[in-house]
Amino acid sequence: MKPRSDDPLDRLKENGPSSMSDKLFDKLRRLIVSGELPAGYTFPNENILCEKLSVGRSTLREAYKTLAAFGFVTRTKAGTIVNDVDTIVSTAPLGMAAEMCTPGDLAEFRLMLEMEIARYAAMRATEEDLAEMEAVVAEGRKQAGNIAQLARCDIQFHMLVARASHNVLLRSAMMTCSDLYETGVSRNYYRLMMKEPAVIDDSFDQHAAVLQAIREHDPAKARRCMREHIQRVYGTTQGESDSTSQKEVIP
Repeated sequence: MKPRSDDPLDRLKENGPSSMSDKLFDKLRRLIVSGELPAGYTFPNENILCEKLSVGRSTLREAYKTLAAFGFVTRTKAGTIVNDVDTIVSTAPLGMAAEMCTPGDLAEFRLMLEMEIARYAAMRATEEDLAEMEAVVAEGRKQAGNIAQLARCDIQFHMLVARASHNVLLRSAMMTCSDLYETGVSRNYYRLMMKEPAVIDDSFDQHAAVLQAIREHDPAKARRCMREHIQRVYGTTQGESDSTSQKEVIP
């Protein structure tokens, strides 16, 4: 048995079967999430697939085991089969399930989560929290036309609001979906730049409004400003209870 390295970074070297199976799991997961491997798809015989992918059977089986644990596949005597979306999202961790959501699902999730985050931030934000949010809003205003930087500032502002809530679980929920948020926000900014560029400038005015409500320690106003901001960015003005209509109008 090899001695354990004192340096934890040494253990990141990709020289073991687990790293190979982890890589294979991630690649297969991405194919399932993208729909390239649709629900009901049955993987080829293990021998055939191992030869096709140039991996050992133990590597493939470990990848299958992890996929099954997260709800992406079901292993039966007939073979390994890709699960339907409902099964996946009910089993997979939040971050993975979120990758399969629709823009309408994401907007509703953000409304539910971030309205409450803004409310708590208004009750608990410190002067340090407020200063950091103010700096990001100011930075965002300087990034006109730079979609990547606009998206970065947008995500950073929302993460800072979550931090200002001083609730570990709310902040964790935001961090769990941060990659999905970043992808969605960038895509949304590109769409808005083409169709309704004024919304991009408006979004930072809305950030400023959320910040002002938090600065005033007004929970109801902060909640309302966050709702208006998310609805505006996602292209809907329906009330927060009208979830069906929201899904229909969000691109």
